[in-house]
Amino acid sequence: MTKAIEKRRLQLLELARQQGGYFTAAQAAACGFDNANQFRYVGDGRWERVRRGIFRLASEPISPQADLHIISLFLRRRDGRFGGVFGLETAAQIHGLGDFMPSSIHVFVAGRLRKRAELPPELVLSRSDDLITEVQVIDGLPVTSTLRTIADLLAASDRDHEDVRRAFLEGRRAGLISADKLQSMDRWLSPEISATIRSWKLGT
Repeated sequence: MTKAIEKRRLQLLELARQQGGYFTAAQAAACGFDNANQFRYVGDGRWERVRRGIFRLASEPISPQADLHIISLFLRRRDGRFGGVFGLETAAQIHGLGDFMPSSIHVFVAGRLRKRAELPPELVLSRSDDLITEVQVIDGLPVTSTLRTIADLLAASDRDHEDVRRAFLEGRRAGLISADKLQSMDRWLSPEISATIRSWKLGT
């Protein structure tokens, strides 16, 4: 193996490991693997094609969040940026909060999503244009911040507030929701949601 090929392989390996072992055809091409190489690596078993334009390195263990990584890559924009942000119960699951068992994968998107491919049936999209300052990346997955996740769950009309309160307390105990975040939440939350969250005291 030449140094150039090894360099490309390591570059793709590092990228894929940041994304649960998955990568897009565009990302592979940016690392120096053209269409012919992509076809060959799938054919010899080094890459696994999981859906059109998305691959997994066969040498990497399957991520417990494989479905989320695949969705995240599916929603990537042409410029490589994230096309959506995981939210609600899906975000709570990523943060490890509560006992939420989502049957769907919920993603917030800003503006119109332009995808030619059919959306996965488990994917639920909601429009939100105010996520810029309340997004973080966990294990390569874009997700609403812990406090934003709590606020969104609280605002959802079909949520049991006690479940959300317990998730909030878990987040506070784990240090995922700082006092500074709580002090500044009035800038982006409705007065009603902010007041409810502020009334929840740690340990009560």
